[in-house]
Amino acid sequence: MEAMEAERRNGEAMQADRLRNMSLYICTLEDYTDWKCPNSRYRIQAIKLSDLLSYSSTPITVFSSKSRSKSKVSNSLVRDVAFVEGDLPWHMSFGVFGSRILLAGGCKSDRGTTGIYVLETDPTVEPRPKFIKGPGKQQRKAKPQYAIPKFNGGKSSPFMVEWNHILVYLMIVSTESEIYSIEPLAEISVPYGFKADSYSCADLGGGAICFVLMNLGEYVKMPVLFMTFQFSFLKYAASSDSSSGSGSPHFSSSTGSPRNSSSSSSDSPHSGSSSGNPHSGGSTGSDPDFLCRVLSDIRSFTVKSLGCRIFEYNWSEESSHPLYPELLACFVL
Repeated sequence: MEAMEAERRNGEAMQADRLRNMSLYICTLEDYTDWKCPNSRYRIQAIKLSDLLSYSSTPITVFSSKSRSKSKVSNSLVRDVAFVEGDLPWHMSFGVFGSRILLAGGCKSDRGTTGIYVLETDPTVEPRPKFIKGPGKQQRKAKPQYAIPKFNGGKSSPFMVEWNHILVYLMIVSTESEIYSIEPLAEISVPYGFKADSYSCADLGGGAICFVLMNLGEYVKMPVLFMTFQFSFLKYAASSDSSSGSGSPHFSSSTGSPRNSSSSSSDSPHSGSSSGNPHSGGSTGSDPDFLCRVLSDIRSFTVKSLGCRIFEYNWSEESSHPLYPELLACFVL
């Protein structure tokens, strides 16, 4: 009992430390209506997990980097981290590799691009984070964390994921056959009148997940919604009890994300070390059927809401309003 209590306290301390030191990064695309000079901005903001889950009365307000009021931004829970803008390609994608956020790929003049931008989020490495473009001549003297090679060929909307300390680029292709047939476990209702034009989600750890939804609404004030949930499930391990020889299936109770329970449960015939992208919460496990297998094993699934927060982008002082602003990705780092 004492060992279990000590383990519980250690887990709570680790989660508290995570909340103090980690943030949810929100990656967006902003395109502007100045047709004489095309201007696209890929932008990153962040909110500390401790602030996201505290639900204090402090307002969450984000101001466009072109028109922001310093006095108001200093009181905001969401902070601007970095952005890159100019005549940039469409359909670029964000990914994570270690403590770096990557912006790569895209399509320009109907041709895929190979360039890549790197943003270091670790303040001990880069106290003033900014996007570094590469590769190029400047890469010869670049810091190691920025020495990420470009694509072999042009890629539009690439999916980038860190797997076993390797950065993998995946492309989306169409298929006529269904890969998985997965039944939904739960449905989430958004506030009345809120339309999710673009959305993403991130694993906060400890069985918590945050959905981020953007509603274009009016250009002057564009709401963005945070919805956080805690989930747990009872997992059914469809294997025989070889020690008793009964051949009857048995249960193992797990609380948290499917990735964690799969790697810790010795009852599952597919158990073993699972690897994947720890930032996006999307692990594939040690076999290609991990996602389908875990969902089919679940017999009881519960979700508890941790809260709902809304903040607004404010474009009221912009000389030109954004056209097609889009939420592209969310990461916890």
